[in-house]
Amino acid sequence: VAMKIDVEGAEKSVFTHLSLIHRPDIILETFSHKNAAYITQQTEKLGYRYFLIDEQDMKLIPEPELIACDKTGTNYNQFLTTHPENITDWI
Repeated sequence: VAMKIDVEGAEKSVFTHLSLIHRPDIILETFSHKNAAYITQQTEKLGYRYFLIDEQDMKLIPEPELIACDKTGTNYNQFLTTHPENITDWI
């Protein structure tokens, strides 16, 4: 099960009210460092790991936490999962 969250700046509100009982894989983008920190805080305790989606090279880059954007300013989408062992072919 996967979920795409694209709420144009309201990510904090979504994660405040979201119950992640089944802990789906999540694809989201955020431009806010504050929202990224809040989402990391909420999902880290549930066992989520974070990957930047490199849209140029079509690969996943492990990150220690959710980030608002990569250093190039071109990649915003990120993949959150509780099963990082299942994505080794994409790293």
